[in-house]
Amino acid sequence: MRGGSEAGSKGVLRGRTGALRLAAAGLAAAGLVAAQADRQAAASGTGVGPLKVCTFVSAGDLTNSEIVKVYATGSTGIKGTLTFSGAGLDDTVPFKMGKGGVALNSLTISTAGKATITVMLETKPPKKRVLHVVLTGTMDVTQAGCTPK
Repeated sequence: MRGGSEAGSKGVLRGRTGALRLAAAGLAAAGLVAAQADRQAAASGTGVGPLKVCTFVSAGDLTNSEIVKVYATGSTGIKGTLTFSGAGLDDTVPFKMGKGGVALNSLTISTAGKATITVMLETKPPKKRVLHVVLTGTMDVTQAGCTPK
């Protein structure tokens, strides 16, 4: 009899383990579906807040950097492009929004003058922001950060 009851208890344990595995698999699948839905909502632009951008110059010993801060709530993981035109530089830089919907981009600049900075997020429809900046001849102003507007 003892052998029969052990076999029966092992069968019950296997049944419980199988049910737990199915429940865990179901939860994992639900998590993947939810994550995919979040990515689709972000890519569609429905879950992404307004696109905010600011810029400042960080002066170094040999070079100066134009720092562009991009912010949009709900945009974590979305790709975008930053285009800098004017003041001796025409360049487009791809980027990806980081955690918290923030991306910092840096471009090396060496010429004073007017420039246009265009930031575009690859949402549907695309979100776009354009800034017009004037870089002074000394470019000696260093700012610790900026508040995107």
